[in-house]
Amino acid sequence: MARTSIVTDSTSGLSPEEVRPLGIAIIPMHIEIDGRTYHEGVDLALPEFYQLVGADSLMPSTSPPTIREFHALFRELARESDEILVITLSSRLSNTVHVARQAAQSFMGRAHITVIDSRLTATPLGWLALAAAEAAAANVDVAEIVHLLRAMMPHMYLAFF
Repeated sequence: MARTSIVTDSTSGLSPEEVRPLGIAIIPMHIEIDGRTYHEGVDLALPEFYQLVGADSLMPSTSPPTIREFHALFRELARESDEILVITLSSRLSNTVHVARQAAQSFMGRAHITVIDSRLTATPLGWLALAAAEAAAANVDVAEIVHLLRAMMPHMYLAFF
């Protein structure tokens, strides 16, 4: 059975402790605060984020990972996987899914890459990634994993206050 790697973005809120045993790869979003760009979860931890934003009431902006960053991750994962499943935050909140699809399309022939718009973010996105990784670990086919995720998505909600 082909090995499947699962990728999600840093908005999933998954910790290294959660992803490590399941082998989930996290691609960081870019966060700009006061003219400086950070990679979420890499060079900007949540406590530091709140400190920076709260100190001066700064409004951060975000941008998706670049095609180059997706390529680097796909190259690394393709060494050990035949299939790569990318689950991104909602396309209504970010262009991440579009960037991931462009990167996947230009990576054709080197690995089979499937990109899904979760239509979610934060904890529900993390739950999808965890479910996908558990299914992949049980050697479930990518098409079946996608079917499972699409069945879960309409039953997940996120409220912003």
